[in-house]
Amino acid sequence: MSVLVAGCGSGEETPPLAEVSGTVTIDGKPVSGASVIFEPKFQAASASGGTDKDGKFTLMYGDISGAAIGDYIVRVFHYGDDPELPQESLVPESYGAASTLTATVKEGKNEIDFDLKGKKK
Repeated sequence: MSVLVAGCGSGEETPPLAEVSGTVTIDGKPVSGASVIFEPKFQAASASGGTDKDGKFTLMYGDISGAAIGDYIVRVFHYGDDPELPQESLVPESYGAASTLTATVKEGKNEIDFDLKGKKK
């Protein structure tokens, strides 16, 4: 059973959402401070979340926990903490702007992990 909820004053309805969490690692090590963005391959807003010290994230659809059900391109960005250094993602481009990652969000709880390869030095 799907229920649509009025979206936060935007006049648009929020699509059916599902809980999405997971872990981001690079070469098996947790990535803290990364942004994880699920961009839909269908008409809905993106969902995003940040990773904690253990690389764990939970997606938010605006200010609501979850992501719309469907297929996504996933982008992961991680920038250094030093503002004096160039702000280039520490995650390879193939996971960021030119991402090849995909994911499908299904009804219910979704645990989607990403073990990225080839960390930039």
